[in-house]
Amino acid sequence: IANSYPVMQQVLTPNGKPPWDNANVREAAAISIPYEDILQAVAFGWGGLFYGPIPPSMPEHNPDISAPLGYDIERAKQLMAESGIDLPVDVELIHVEGNTIEAQIATILQNAWQEIGINLAIRVVPAAEFQELAQGHRAQTLLRLDGPGVIEAGYLLGYDMVCALAQSFNLSEICIPEADTLLAEARSSNDPQRRAELFDQITSLWRDNHPKIILYEDQQVTVLGKDATNFHFSHMVDMRRWSNQ
Repeated sequence: IANSYPVMQQVLTPNGKPPWDNANVREAAAISIPYEDILQAVAFGWGGLFYGPIPPSMPEHNPDISAPLGYDIERAKQLMAESGIDLPVDVELIHVEGNTIEAQIATILQNAWQEIGINLAIRVVPAAEFQELAQGHRAQTLLRLDGPGVIEAGYLLGYDMVCALAQSFNLSEICIPEADTLLAEARSSNDPQRRAELFDQITSLWRDNHPKIILYEDQQVTVLGKDATNFHFSHMVDMRRWSNQ
């Protein structure tokens, strides 16, 4: 049984650090990735492709404006040439040791980005060091499987995107001032239609800026025995269903 939940396999590209402070480089890196290949070869198809700040399992997600990015290596090369940076450029990516999924993804990124002039050095670190580097904003690029504990876009973007948290919880150092203004209104609005409009505008601004790379939304796969008669999935501990029986 596969259950979707708002946890995403991501490439974090801190926007305040070179070369990710260059919008052309961020877009080039994003469109030079073979997303479908990663989903099939690494996640065995257990996931969903999209591109935007709001994952498909959230009610605020709009599939019409969150379509996956296409692979366009020629456009990516053009963007790198227009970026004005000296090529090739050296970039370091970190991921947690023992994570075979991220090890495979890192190798795919290394090969893909080499074609556009990004030399990716892969650094494997223990989990504790990864957390220290990530939370301390001391990593240039990161692979991270992550998502919110609350399935609501305002909560997610409230720590994942806003400028004021670009050196704390906002690990990709995203700062899109206009989106922050829209988010503040969306989080205080009780009008469902207006909220939808605001989150759509935020999604469009986010996509235009390419602040980080969403590889896929993960699916939790559970294998049940043949005698199982009931199954309940919750992406967080659901104490309402606990019993002493």
